[in-house]
Amino acid sequence: MEGPSHFRGRHRWRDWLNRGRHFSTVRFAFLRDSRSENPAFWEAYGEGRAELDRIRAEGPTENLLRLLGALGSYARVLHRLDEAIDFLTEALELSRFLDKKSFEAANLIRLGTAYQYAGQAHQAEVLFKQALDLTEEPEAASYRDFAWQHLGKLLVEEGLFQEGRHCLEVALKIRIAKGDAELIHSTQSALSALRALENDPYSPY
Repeated sequence: MEGPSHFRGRHRWRDWLNRGRHFSTVRFAFLRDSRSENPAFWEAYGEGRAELDRIRAEGPTENLLRLLGALGSYARVLHRLDEAIDFLTEALELSRFLDKKSFEAANLIRLGTAYQYAGQAHQAEVLFKQALDLTEEPEAASYRDFAWQHLGKLLVEEGLFQEGRHCLEVALKIRIAKGDAELIHSTQSALSALRALENDPYSPY
């Protein structure tokens, strides 16, 4: 079983996280993607939007699902957050309609991140926890470490350092088991930044 003992058992992680919890607001940004001014992102976003009507005409297909997810991700990186939320909400609904659980997990995390960047921490936390529930199913399990990582970073932003650290530690354990060096480094960097914050709340990490 993954993680510390208080996370063991189906959904017991939720009981622990919610113990004495109230949804707070984001206090500061923690390891967020910076806004991209890369012309390639704008070009890809424009091309995707130009294709959207044609792909929609084909009906509720996996092609449409992929395009909506990509557009939502590009829109978030470009800080067009209202558009990101709209595209990713539609992508999430379509992934459920098509019963594509791996896409559903990915879009829960993407949509949660868009809400997080838009300053809606409560909604982001709800979506990340839904992703954790879903990734207990085999078809969506490959996104479990991402759900833990994103939830952990959000909790750190809310000032909940202990809870955030535990989430990141669980993500790291899963990523070590995966053997993905890039993902391991990402989580180790987040934990290092958190340690710097715990030692000095004014640290730029």
